[in-house]
Amino acid sequence: MSFITDLFNELIHSPFNIVLTIVSIVLIYKIYVAKKKSKLEKKAKVIEGCIKLKTRNYTLEQLRQYNGKKPGCSNILIAIRNNVYDVSKSRDTYSEDGRYAILAGGDASRALATFTLKVSDTYDDLNNLTPDQIKHLNEWERQFKEKYEIVGQLLKPDEIITDYTNTTSESEKEDN
Repeated sequence: MSFITDLFNELIHSPFNIVLTIVSIVLIYKIYVAKKKSKLEKKAKVIEGCIKLKTRNYTLEQLRQYNGKKPGCSNILIAIRNNVYDVSKSRDTYSEDGRYAILAGGDASRALATFTLKVSDTYDDLNNLTPDQIKHLNEWERQFKEKYEIVGQLLKPDEIITDYTNTTSESEKEDN
C-alpha cells in the first residue's frame, strides 16, 4: 500500500508531474477515441455500400450467394428456422475472416442448436433435435430477431417462390 501512497504523493506535490499526468491521460484518451471512431467509420462505409434487400423467399442455392465473399459490399444472409436474416452489419463476425464465416449464406439452425460449426448443403427440417437443442436454437433465434432484420423465408425444396413486391421489410415499415 505504501507504494501507491508514495506514487500519489509524488504526483500531487510536483506541478510538473501533475501536468505530465494530465497530458498523458488526454493523449491516451484521444488515441483510444480515434481508433474507435476509425473502426466505426470503416464499418459504416462498408454497410453503406450494401444493397437494401426486399423481402422475398430464398432457396438454399440462392441463399449461398449471400456469403459475403463478393468484392465490395455483398450482403450476408443467414437462415435460422426458415427465417432469413441480413447480418451484413456484423460483417466482422460473418465475413470470410470472421469466426462464424462458415454460417454465412447458409441455414445455421442445426449448427447453432448443436453448438457445431457445420452447415449442411441440404434442407434440414430439424425434426430430430433434442429438447435441449431446441431450447438453444430458440435462444439464438431470439437474439437474431432482436439484432437483425428478417429479409425473407427459406424455402423447403418443394415450395414455390413467393413474390413479395407489394410488401415491405420491417425496417422499411419503421422508416415510414
